[in-house]
Amino acid sequence: MRKILERLLEKGFKVTFSEEAGIPVICIYKNEELTYTCKLGIGRFKEDVEDTLNAALMELCK
Repeated sequence: MRKILERLLEKGFKVTFSEEAGIPVICIYKNEELTYTCKLGIGRFKEDVEDTLNAALMELCK
């Protein structure tokens, strides 16, 4: 996960992690504009976060 975050940051993205109504949320911004968001399954953050960030990196950097 760390390497994926580093790659996103190197490409100028800002990544935030938050929670909405008990559901983990990942938001990725470019120049203060929301470019990617994903809600993870309840209780599955640890299992899903790396796959989600990798999918975001692939989509945003094509």
